[in-house]
Amino acid sequence: MIVCKLGDILTERGMSRRELARRSRLNINTVCKLAKDDHRMIDLLTLDRVCAVLQVTPGELLAWEPDQEPATG
Repeated sequence: MIVCKLGDILTERGMSRRELARRSRLNINTVCKLAKDDHRMIDLLTLDRVCAVLQVTPGELLAWEPDQEPATG
């Protein structure tokens, strides 16, 4: 499962979701969903804007964690 670490990054930097939305010119709802890791898709433009503002790479923002349940086939 891919997880977004935006909430952790914002906390570490002392930046609010509203401030990130303002600086990145993204809708506050988009930023909130990413920060809560409550999303299914991330638009590349959104990813680019978040990475540019925070000066992080997509690899720092996103991580892969194995599923808790074994896959069935």
